[in-house]
This record gives sequence, structure tokens and C-alpha cells, in this order.
Amino acid sequence: GGGGRQGSVELARVDDDPDEGAGAAAVGVGDTLLAVGSGPEVLFFDVRRPGAGPLARYDDLHTDVVTQLAFSPANDRVLASGAEDGLVCVSDTGAAADEEALAAVLNAECPPRRLAFFGAGAEGLAVASSVETLSLWHHPSAQRIRGFARTGEDHYLVGCAYDGQRDELVAVAGEHGGQLHLLQVRPDALVPAGALRGGHSSTVRCLAASAPAGLLLTGGEDARVVAWRA
Repeated sequence: GGGGRQGSVELARVDDDPDEGAGAAAVGVGDTLLAVGSGPEVLFFDVRRPGAGPLARYDDLHTDVVTQLAFSPANDRVLASGAEDGLVCVSDTGAAADEEALAAVLNAECPPRRLAFFGAGAEGLAVASSVETLSLWHHPSAQRIRGFARTGEDHYLVGCAYDGQRDELVAVAGEHGGQLHLLQVRPDALVPAGALRGGHSSTVRCLAASAPAGLLLTGGEDARVVAWRA
């Protein structure tokens, strides 16, 4: 309905600059607020009003293309945005204007590729970068806790997943043949915690975790989405 394809509804359209498109998206505030990265801006839409224009836009957070968006699982008004300018901004989306919403700026020094909240109250933020590094931040104070270099010459970093029940942050690294490696993120090291084999035959590009269901979902260039059970 709604003019979309069968079984789909067009929630939002980013028309200001067709060349920018939508480079990132996330849903928060009780699954009612859609955040969309378009160029250097973050636009907000009401999920309950498909096709309506943006409620607000943040256009001063970043100076380059926004590629990552993530709402905090502890307070889903809190949004982290990462861009090609190497910055990760943490905002309170309860404020309509970005100068009022901005709570913290984290200088990752290179473009972020994945963001993951972790820890008590989700006050930690893990930032996986375009150069295969991982940095851990306490975002309320904008303090960097720890940084880790790349996981190995033959490995690339897919991202991180946090298990709140175990209070455990796990980094997922991959080989281009499809094998995945789990690494426990500890204060002083990334500790091997197992391998995932047989699901993929090519590079894995994305992951999502569902701690209540005990599932880790991965998607790769082999056109597969694989569910791994903890």
C-alpha cells in the first residue's frame, strides 16, 4: 500500500538532493522515530505518518557524509551518528535543534564503519573504523577508554555485539573466505573466544545481535544472511 511495492510502505523520502540519497537509518523512541542520514545531515521522520515530511533535521553535526546511525538500547532518545569526517556525535533527539541536542563529540580520527552501545546504562560506545581499528568510549564524558589496532593482516573487523545478560562485548572479525572469529573485548586485549564456520563463503559486511533470542545475524557478499545461535 501507500504507493510502494506489494507488502511495503514508503515511510520517508529524501528529496533535497537526489545525489545524496539515504546512507544510514535507525529507529528509536519506542520505534516511532526514524533517523536517516543523507549527506552530512540527519533527518527525522515519524514512522506513524508514512510519506510526511521530516519532523526535524540536524545539519551542523557533521561536515561529511553520515554513514552510521544507532539509537541507545538504554535510552532510545539518544542517537549516535558517525560520518566520513571521522567524528561520532551523540545527540538527545528530544531537542529539535542540533545545537541543543548535541551531548558529545568523539573524534575517531578516521571514518567509523560500525557503532555499538555497551555496558551499564549503555554508556559505552564501540567504534569500528574504516582502517580496521576498534576504539571504546565513555560517551557521556566523551572520553576514550581504549583503542585496539587491527586484528590481523588476514582479518577485517565486521563490528561488535553486546550481550547485556553476560555484560560481554564481543568483536567479530572475518576472513575473506567467509570464516568469522569471535573476540572478547577486555580492558587490555582482544581475546579469541571461538570461530563461526560454514555459514559464509565470502566477505561478511554486516551483523546484528539479538541477545534475548540468543542470535547473531550476519550478511555477506555471498548473498546470504546467516543466523548463529549462541
